[in-house]
Amino acid sequence: MTITTDITFTELLARPEVAGFSEFLLSNCRVPDMNWSLKEMNTRFYDWVAESIAYGLSRLFTLVQEGVKVDYDIYSESEKAASPDKAGTKLFYMPGKAGAPFVVVCPGGGYGAVCSLKEGFTTGARLNELGYHAFILSYRVRSMASKDENGIMPKPLEDMAAAMG
Repeated sequence: MTITTDITFTELLARPEVAGFSEFLLSNCRVPDMNWSLKEMNTRFYDWVAESIAYGLSRLFTLVQEGVKVDYDIYSESEKAASPDKAGTKLFYMPGKAGAPFVVVCPGGGYGAVCSLKEGFTTGARLNELGYHAFILSYRVRSMASKDENGIMPKPLEDMAAAMG
């Protein structure tokens, strides 16, 4: 399936391919207007490369349409109940060639956002093209509303350990 740069964020989040994990596409990435397209976002913000994002989404959507399970919880329901912030984690999988190595992609955002849309899926798709298995980790980040003086560490590291376990 090919996603174009004309897709709006509203249209993207409404796609059946993202049912069950749509909230992880944007995480805390700021989108000023949900009716903007990838192309429009690209013209306003230098770090939103519309063609790359469409490429990554196309790979993800193709896998879903082929029946590949792409999203996995890294914590059990009981772990998420005991620590509700763990519900904000997910591991995405883009399978590569049989026997190929894997890479874990941890999209950035300064521990304030996980920008899987513009960094994770694009990188995963490119790694797939090279034959690698790609795992994209959506880890816990500090909420903008958080008043916690202790910061977010070591939670993202715990999430990486749980994903690798």
